[in-house]
Parts: sequence; structure tokens; C-alpha cells
Amino acid sequence: MNPNLNEMTHLFNKLVQFTRYLKTGGCFREFNFLKVNGKAALTYLIDVSDELGIRYQFSLSFDGKNWNLLSDLTMPKWINDAREMLQQEVTAAPVANAES
Repeated sequence: MNPNLNEMTHLFNKLVQFTRYLKTGGCFREFNFLKVNGKAALTYLIDVSDELGIRYQFSLSFDGKNWNLLSDLTMPKWINDAREMLQQEVTAAPVANAES
């Protein structure tokens, strides 16, 4: 077995991404989650679109005590209202199996 090949397997991190349909603002919406590897804080990038097709992208980051919703733009109320549901989804998120 090539020793360099074994070293290379440690260079790659599996992506953890998943989709959840959550009811917020009176509608079911498709929230897409992507776990960000390589950051000190546990962080998920999340995107969702509204009924007009406008896509909102933001991050949900855990600072050790609280989950923080971070965005460069002002988020609609229905996203802020979904904060607790989003936190529940990321804490129950699937974990990438390191062996497969």
C-alpha cells in the first residue's frame, strides 16, 4: 500500500448536507443545510427561498453557549421565527461516517 495514499485520506472532509421542510410564516419551506468544515465554531450555511423565489442565505453558528443566526442582509420575520426549529435540526443533523 502506498503510504502517501494513506496520508491523503486525511486531507478530505465529508460534506454534511441535508434538506428539511419546516413550516414557518404559514408555509412549508425547503431549508437546505450545509455544515462548514474547518471553522472553530460549529457552523451551518442555510438557504431558503420565499414564495416569490427570493433566496435567503445565512449561517447558524454555535459559539459554545448559543446558536447565532448571521447574515449580511436583514432576514424576513419568518426566518427569525424559525430559529428554534433550525437549531433543533442542526443539533439532530446527520453525522458523516468517517469510515465510509
